[in-house]
Amino acid sequence: MFMDEGFFGYTNRNCMWETLEETTIMICETAAIKKMIKENDLFKDIWIYLLESAMRYKIYRENGFLTENATERYIHFKKLYPNLSERVSQRHIATYLGITPESLSRIRGAMKED
Repeated sequence: MFMDEGFFGYTNRNCMWETLEETTIMICETAAIKKMIKENDLFKDIWIYLLESAMRYKIYRENGFLTENATERYIHFKKLYPNLSERVSQRHIATYLGITPESLSRIRGAMKED
């Protein structure tokens, strides 16, 4: 699930979405969704779960950039998403890892040698 800045109180939005595979997109009015969340306990519970999940993921990603080198981040990426590297370009994986495609190529080459 993806949300833009509108869900978090920003009125000016500066975002762009790019899908790498066949995708179905549902666009909703932020005010209507927020009203549903406020008025329905089930939606409120789902919203809290989504926010907590997003925070866990954000913390995981930030900690990875602070405590792991690029090779360690790539190893974790492969564990989390074992089949994704066959479906997504090296450029996109490198961007996700915060490195250049050339660095990712070197890491992959070194891992094959080991």
